[in-house]
This record gives sequence, C-alpha cells and structure tokens, in this order.
Amino acid sequence: MPRAILTYHSIDDSGSIVSTTTETLRLHLASLVAQGVEVVAPGEVAEARSPSAVALTFDDGFANFYTDAFPALSLNGLTATVLIVAGRCGQSGDWARQPPALKTRELLTWSKIQELQAAGIEFGAHSMTHPSLPDLPIDKAASEILDSKRAIEDRTGAAVECFAYPYGEYTQPIADVVAENFRIGLSTEMGFVTRGSSFEALERIDAYYLRSAFWIDRLFAPLGGRYIACRAAARGLKKRFEKITARASAQ
Repeated sequence: MPRAILTYHSIDDSGSIVSTTTETLRLHLASLVAQGVEVVAPGEVAEARSPSAVALTFDDGFANFYTDAFPALSLNGLTATVLIVAGRCGQSGDWARQPPALKTRELLTWSKIQELQAAGIEFGAHSMTHPSLPDLPIDKAASEILDSKRAIEDRTGAAVECFAYPYGEYTQPIADVVAENFRIGLSTEMGFVTRGSSFEALERIDAYYLRSAFWIDRLFAPLGGRYIACRAAARGLKKRFEKITARASAQ
C-alpha cells in the first residue's frame, strides 16, 4: 500500500526550484481527491489503513499558504501541515541558500497561524532561524529545534508533533534530539514511506518532481513508483558527485 509525504514550499509563479504555482497545486489536490487517496497528518501516514495515503506538508510557512494554498485545500475538503521557522514569523524568508525570488517573500504572522490552526491546519517546527543544523554545536542545534517547538506551542496552545530538518541536513545526535521530543522528523530524502522508514527522518517527495499532471495522476501506481525511484537514484548520484567535487576542491 503506497504511502507518501509531499513537500511544498512557496505557492507562487516565480519559477524557483521550491515554488509551486497555484494552478499546479489545485491540479494536485483535485487529482488526489479523484484517485480517492486518503489525506492524513504526517505522523499518521505509516499507519493509515486506506489503499493509498498521503500527507501534505508546506515548509517555511510562507504567507502565500494563507492566500493561495489554504483556499485550494478548503475547496477540496483537505488539510495540511505547515512547518514554520518560528523565529522569523511575520518577517521574510531571507536565509542562506534561499532562491533570490523568495528572499523578500513574507512569512505567516502569528495571528494568521492562529487563524489557520483554528480552521484545522496543523503546524510543525522547522527551527528558529533555518540554519544548517550540522554546522552548529550540538547545544545550539538543540536550541534551534526545541525553542521552535516551544514557541509554536506557546502561540497556538497545540502540541507540535513533527520537525522538518532545514535543508534536510542532520546528524545522528541531531536526529536523537528530534526523536526524543517529536513524534516524527521529516527529511528531504526522496521516496515513499515504507515499513522500513525511520520515524526520526521520514522520506518525502518534493512537488518539484510532480509538476506534470501525468505524474501526480500516477503517483500511487507502479509506474509512479518506478519514476520516483529513478528520480531518487539520480539525486543520490548528484549528491555523491557534489561531495567528491567538494573534497577535491578542498585539497
């Protein structure tokens, strides 16, 4: 039974690698409904009993979630989980490695977060300032993780059950902090959630690879599984090449 966690970031027309157009998002949601895919919270994906299940996650907490994504979700009777950078709410997403087109885009304010939560949207943590956690001493990395959890819980009054690693980067000590304090951790490793998945770093599928309606319509079919496996393998080769190149440059 296929299980997947889809990853979105900003809903806009900029064409950045982490942007999804409103039209594409609407196509995705309509396709999931037409296929009868059960939409659940990320922590429930592995345990869902339907033939196929998906969780919809939106990293960073861009303000356009409120203006563009939430209306589309509501129209289809669906919910989602927004992973917010708790120390930047109401500011811009101007952090390292952010595509230039998104550096000035606003993030959700706490008042909008509270409004969305009251309407059924779940919120998870994505650190306080969106650093690369492995670049920090473990005590500072832990503060980024735990302070973000506390900030969201204080503002919303709801338990925060999931944490998404900024840039998908973590070490085992960082994963241990997440495992001790959250129900699940969310990685950027591309793939379906399986019985062998680690709850401290569940796989996700980035919406970037589903821009064609052809693939969202077939995501839970055997062809879709082969497509995702091929894309994951290609990404793995690219990462290994980049590491080799970086080591060679440092010598």
